[in-house]
Amino acid sequence: MSQTVLPPPLISSALLSAETAVDLLNKTEQGIFVIQDDVYRYANPAMARMMRTSVDRVVGQPWDIFLPPQSLQHAKKTIERRTAGKEGTWGEMKCKRADGTLIDVRVYGRGIRFNDRFALLATLIDVSELREAVRRAQWNGQMLARTEALARTGSMEVECTGGDVYLSSGLLTLLGLDEAAQVGQLDALAWVPAEERAYVAGIWRAAVLGEPFEFQHRVDCADGQRLTVLHRGVLQAKGERGEVGVALLQDITAQRDAEQRIQELANQDEVTGLPNRAALLDHAEAAILAARWDDRAVVLLVIEVPQLRAIRTSMGFGAGDALAMTLAARLRETCASHEMLGQTGDAEFAVVIEVEGEYDQAALSQRATALLAILSAPVMLGSASVVTQCRVGAAVFPRDADTPTVLLESAQAALFDTGGESGIVFFSRDIADRAQRATRIEGGLRQAIAADELTLHFQPQVDLVSGTIRGAEALLRWHSADLGSVSPGEFIPVAERSGLSGAIGEWVLNAACRTLADWQRRGLPPVRVSINLSSAELQQPDLAAHVQRTLLAHGVAPERLGIELTESMLMADVNLAAQVLRDLKLLGVEIALDDFGTGFSSLSYLCRLPIDVVKVDRSFVHDVTAPVEEVSVTRAIINLAHDLKMQVLAEGVETEGQLSLLASSGCDHIQGFWFSRPVPAAEFEAMLSAGKELPEQ
Repeated sequence: MSQTVLPPPLISSALLSAETAVDLLNKTEQGIFVIQDDVYRYANPAMARMMRTSVDRVVGQPWDIFLPPQSLQHAKKTIERRTAGKEGTWGEMKCKRADGTLIDVRVYGRGIRFNDRFALLATLIDVSELREAVRRAQWNGQMLARTEALARTGSMEVECTGGDVYLSSGLLTLLGLDEAAQVGQLDALAWVPAEERAYVAGIWRAAVLGEPFEFQHRVDCADGQRLTVLHRGVLQAKGERGEVGVALLQDITAQRDAEQRIQELANQDEVTGLPNRAALLDHAEAAILAARWDDRAVVLLVIEVPQLRAIRTSMGFGAGDALAMTLAARLRETCASHEMLGQTGDAEFAVVIEVEGEYDQAALSQRATALLAILSAPVMLGSASVVTQCRVGAAVFPRDADTPTVLLESAQAALFDTGGESGIVFFSRDIADRAQRATRIEGGLRQAIAADELTLHFQPQVDLVSGTIRGAEALLRWHSADLGSVSPGEFIPVAERSGLSGAIGEWVLNAACRTLADWQRRGLPPVRVSINLSSAELQQPDLAAHVQRTLLAHGVAPERLGIELTESMLMADVNLAAQVLRDLKLLGVEIALDDFGTGFSSLSYLCRLPIDVVKVDRSFVHDVTAPVEEVSVTRAIINLAHDLKMQVLAEGVETEGQLSLLASSGCDHIQGFWFSRPVPAAEFEAMLSAGKELPEQ
């Protein structure tokens, strides 16, 4: 029989020799020391290594040699409790090594009998690495929370097997939820709108291992706010819990709102909210495409409102925007549901009309006239009543153009052919030719001042009582090196539409003042020179101050200058016009109302304005053969002006009969071919030097 080998017997602690016990204490990796009478009586090598010193440099040293100030009080209280016989538990504290560095330790102390007296036996475990790992984990957690809050993001973990979802603190904060909502089910996430839950769960269930995915959906916050989030996720490899996915949800609500706003701005006018040029052209393109198949016509009406630019210049963008919104609202109410209304410029609206069969130009003219009537109703801007004078250009597919862009350009070309007057014009080949010429004229005008191509001609204005020349109207003339002589009837409307009237008006003012100063130096008889004011200049609130500076610069007395403007210019903004004219009148500048009788001014407005001279339009200048009723109208105008303390100047006087009738009716002054055509400065100077007068009647 084989002999059974028995294990060695267990050694009782009571049988350990003192030498063996000390040897065991020296070999353990836990620090052990004994404190008695406030000094170290024993320290094992592990304790010395922890403190980065040696055993012989520990034993005999004061008990607090390895304690930093922040740990000293706690250690004293612990020793007092153990001295009193109270049991303790493991605790944590900081110790200071011999080299001055700090260490995190777990410590347990208890009272013992050592050499027949009370002592404190303590066990130390170095937990610095563990504590550093905990601190780093806490720091990482805090940084994650701060980053999630800063980026308005949150994360979650998805257990695909059971469908459990765990939310991060950042996601709870984003959603405004408490800790109780940290765990949920993928198919029943309360913070996902009910109509989108199946969509979100379906994306996760269709995820491919290791392939990131992203999508957008909405979430409902605890405060009732609904956000749009970008959901990025990835399904990770199987673990103990099966396949686990992680996701990052980022709040992109502001970004989505900004994108929608950009889309709106790309397709809508910011002020009126109407479709802009791009959106209108897209609609017109669709209408033209449909019309090709159905043999229909598409009409594009472009409506220009020049006062919009003038009001923005004179009263500010706020007033201009208010006027634009009012006009847009009127157009919305007028346009039918099948008509596309848009805004193609800062002072330009457009309407796309699809016509069944062939279009009826007469019916379209009536439609445009109705639009003009609605837009021309007065608009109150603060205390000012503004009357808009619009014009309409029209083009028709397929007659005038076969693409939406060309159709719009054709309508705009027709618009410019209105000559600046209210009304409607349909595009034609002749208009296209004139539009091309207008483009050339605009290009030439931009160089005309620098090229010294502009000149002034002067048409005498004669006093009917004395027969002498009282002054002259300065008329602009342009001889282009490229186009030759261009009539004012051509280039003045182009200058107004292209925004050049202000620069040209400035040139005219300075040229007239230079000429007056020259005549004054040469001793010619003193006369007044009148210049025509543009609507753009009238909208300048500081016009009077500018005129005064110009007069002073040239040394010309204000009474030698006259300003002429039309009724239509005054009606655009009567209050502003009245203030500007009053300021000019205070300077001593004469104010003349040109083409009286052809506009829409009322007597109440006429009484409010500081007018010195009423210039009767040539259509009211008759001779002795005219019907009695027409002559009566002319006399009534003259009498009305005199009753208002204004003088009367008749334009377009071409015959002796007209002169005689005007003289007998009490007219004050005349201007026209009968006395003289507009002439260059040298010829007018010769008339002044020769003292040319009306022949005796």
